[in-house]
Amino acid sequence: MHNGFSKGLEKYGHEIEQFSVDLFSLFKYSSARREDYKNLQLSLDLELQMFQKHTSVRWLSLGPCVSRILNQWPGIIEYIERLQKGKDVQVPKSAAYKRIMVLIGSPSSRNETLAQLHYIDNIFKIFQDFLTSFQSDEPQIHRLYDEIGNLMIRLLLRFVKKESIQNKHVAELPDVDLSRSNQISDSEISIGEDTRKALEKCSESVQKKCLLGMRSAFAAISSYLQTRLPFKNKLLESLGCLNPKKISKSKPTDIEFIAKKLCVSDDLVLRATDEWKVLTLDQSVQAIDFKRVDHFWREVFSQVSTDSSRKYSALTDVIKMALLLPHGNADVERGLSINNSIVTKERNQLSETTINGLRGTKDAVKFYDPEKMRPEKLLITKHVLSSARNAHFDYQRRLDIQREKEEKERKELLQRREEDERRKKARDELLYQKATLSEKQLSLDEEAVSYTH
Repeated sequence: MHNGFSKGLEKYGHEIEQFSVDLFSLFKYSSARREDYKNLQLSLDLELQMFQKHTSVRWLSLGPCVSRILNQWPGIIEYIERLQKGKDVQVPKSAAYKRIMVLIGSPSSRNETLAQLHYIDNIFKIFQDFLTSFQSDEPQIHRLYDEIGNLMIRLLLRFVKKESIQNKHVAELPDVDLSRSNQISDSEISIGEDTRKALEKCSESVQKKCLLGMRSAFAAISSYLQTRLPFKNKLLESLGCLNPKKISKSKPTDIEFIAKKLCVSDDLVLRATDEWKVLTLDQSVQAIDFKRVDHFWREVFSQVSTDSSRKYSALTDVIKMALLLPHGNADVERGLSINNSIVTKERNQLSETTINGLRGTKDAVKFYDPEKMRPEKLLITKHVLSSARNAHFDYQRRLDIQREKEEKERKELLQRREEDERRKKARDELLYQKATLSEKQLSLDEEAVSYTH
């Protein structure tokens, strides 16, 4: 998604990317400018917010930056005009300020820049909805195939004729024609009402140039996603059957295909397929109230037969493996963020054991009540209180064990060095004795030669 968005920026909006970076740096490195701008915000009744930092390798981070710029647009224009007048303020001489002036220094360039900002903000929201929905820690793999299809359709309908997409399956979306002949007119292309209003203030030539750039950006993003998103991934499509809302409409071949791809035994595949057929007709399953897919399947797995055995034992193993498949990297990045909040500059000497202990405690509290997400309801038992009181004692004991281990290793190292010294000394003595014997042998040989003569 980030790379697809970047392909669009290459065609239209790359100036806004640099503009966001320059605007951030203009105030980041000057406390005087920040103070002046804060006073300006108060006088214009704007929110007291500073500009966000755009990460060049995370192109969708430009969206929140652009949204903040649009919120502060009156303040930005007022501040730049004061700098142009040069009254009571020192005009910056940096390259960033010069680039900013190129984009908003004059009314004509200002309107064109505003149109670009509104366009990027508008198109970013398509990606934002998708990414936000997949940043939760609950299993989402069952939704991924349908959602990438919905995102692609939303994007294509912005500039492509409706007839070319109508009644198409998700797997057919990569084959949609993106050529100019299959695109709608400039007046119909969906760029947002705010973008249209900003373009109306520009000259006719600028309007044509901007609309051409926007069209090219739409096509570049769509073309990239057509070749990168897994529209024809049969496993991802089959995993959609795990959605509780689609169970009754699913095919037994879906769960069979999933089981085979997860490399389970043939016997388990057959049993899971049979149990799935029973599940699709089970009225008690359809009546389960749920908010999360894993909570739904937990209720299904807990059902028992008349002989008290698990009703869906084979299906349980297959679905658990399927729901473990990751839908993105949000959990990994969230874990890194938690680690950064734990290991601060003041605590950079924490050992790996201590960090793991802090993470374990945090996760235990977090997942104590995963259904209602109320970690403050953690039950305080005698065992918990005892563990808290003994934490320092256990820490001291671990340090003692570590010191004993280090002392033992130090002694072993010292013994090895002494043994190496002893062996080296013995080796040197042996070499000396060999050299002495060689000299004596040579002397005897010389005496024997002299006697012969």
